[in-house]
Amino acid sequence: MYKYVLIFFIFVTACLAQTEVEGEVSGVWTQEGSPYLVLGNIIIPEDQILTIEPGVTVSFESEYDSIKVFGCFQAIGNERDSIVFRADDFWFRGIFQFSTDTLRLSYCDFSRCNNWRLYIRVEQAPLVVSDCWVRNCRINSGPDNWFLEITDSEVMSIDNYT
Repeated sequence: MYKYVLIFFIFVTACLAQTEVEGEVSGVWTQEGSPYLVLGNIIIPEDQILTIEPGVTVSFESEYDSIKVFGCFQAIGNERDSIVFRADDFWFRGIFQFSTDTLRLSYCDFSRCNNWRLYIRVEQAPLVVSDCWVRNCRINSGPDNWFLEITDSEVMSIDNYT
């Protein structure tokens, strides 16, 4: 009997796994901690790295949240497990890159959101987007040394504001 209760408890715990985040973040976001519920702006500090692994869902839970990158940010999914960014009921302000590290987005899905625009701003850093699904995106580059590479991605309604 206890064996069945333990199995049920483990199953329920696994199904309800989620991680709430806001403020300064770094490290590795794994599928085991997914979904990551963003409750406010998140900041990747200088000399810190945030890596998001395949299969992770990042859900923005309040109005005008953003990711501000002063360190390094990489969201690298794969063909079997993409990384999903969603903002079902809110307007996701976007990703703002303030460091000179390359911002890499691969196998990311930015198309599962309602009434939002993904706004990516990079200053003096390369932005590499590959194998992503993007809808309603505005990309704003800084004044100098900016590079955009988009490969093998499905992009709809993208604007470039410089």
